Amino acid sequence: MSVVPDDSMLKKFCDYICDNYIDETSKFNPKMWASSSISSERTTNSCESFHLKCNIKFNKAHPNIFLFSLVLNFKIQTDTYIIIRGLDDTKISKNKIYEKKKYI
Repeated sequence: MSVVPDDSMLKKFCDYICDNYIDETSKFNPKMWASSSISSERTTNSCESFHLKCNIKFNKAHPNIFLFSLVLNFKIQTDTYIIIRGLDDTKISKNKIYEKKKYI
């Protein structure tokens, strides 16, 4: 970056963002979060979907820090955990359940 304030915490934060979200070798590279997806009907990608959910859950454009942390920690994070845990669950079709009952 050509113009950067001389602050060590800010440099650490910028390095963190680059290392985790911007570099091609990062864990959450731009191919993951900056591409179009069909997961949401109203938005073109998952970032816009996230911001839509945030706008719905917050009552104001600039909520106080307590409301912000409450919504972020309990509502949005809980929804995210539910979605992530649901991805690992394998769906068993009714036919397989029927076959197992028939076998018993």
